[in-house]
Amino acid sequence: MPIKFKDWQLDRWFSTSGTVLPYDKPEHFLLAIILAAALFFLLRRKSLWISVLIFSLLAIGWEIRDGLVPYRDQLVEGFSWKDLIADYAGLGVALLGKAFFQNLRTKR
Repeated sequence: MPIKFKDWQLDRWFSTSGTVLPYDKPEHFLLAIILAAALFFLLRRKSLWISVLIFSLLAIGWEIRDGLVPYRDQLVEGFSWKDLIADYAGLGVALLGKAFFQNLRTKR
């Protein structure tokens, strides 16, 4: 079964297909911040790159699953590049937050 990709024009930034929040892309963004922060905390003694690698594997793996596995009444939702953009935007915000709080700690 080939992977299905969502059409860029049909994949709305504020689509109402979220599961936790009513909007899908903001949900990806916020959950990515939470996941990244949890990985940074759990793997704080390891390299930052390991956290980013695990995050990337989870984000890309989830989108591949969306492209392969039937979703809601046997409709295949599809791999969404916009979901990945929202995920990596959340990772970026989490990295900025980590740098900010590390900077605060070192100034004390």
